[in-house]
Amino acid sequence: MSPPTHKEVFDAWIEYHSKEPSSQSLFWAWEYINETVSSDPESGWQLILGLIQQCPNNWVLCNIAAGPLEDLLIGNPERFIDRIETQVRRDPKFRLCLTGVWYEKEISEEICQRIDKYTLTVEEPL
Repeated sequence: MSPPTHKEVFDAWIEYHSKEPSSQSLFWAWEYINETVSSDPESGWQLILGLIQQCPNNWVLCNIAAGPLEDLLIGNPERFIDRIETQVRRDPKFRLCLTGVWYEKEISEEICQRIDKYTLTVEEPL
């Protein structure tokens, strides 16, 4: 069996987080994203960007923020801060998503300040 395409992962992950209660048949997408962010942060970054791009609403965006984006940022702050700053300047949806990440107690004050510079400008944060 071949690995799922990014589109299949995005569609399943978004559907999993869009329904109440969540469909256990779609849990594989959550596991796939979680495992990728943990074991291969570079690929995880690409998946997160794709999820944000495909995201249909703020509820799902909150789940991206509190899940894979938060995990990536907390696990690899120095590695990804420059890319995060670049992305946040060019993509308002990414900037909004970043407002839902809780990182203050997990990363250095310097990196917190670099992120806050952008997130504090969002008028209606998540």
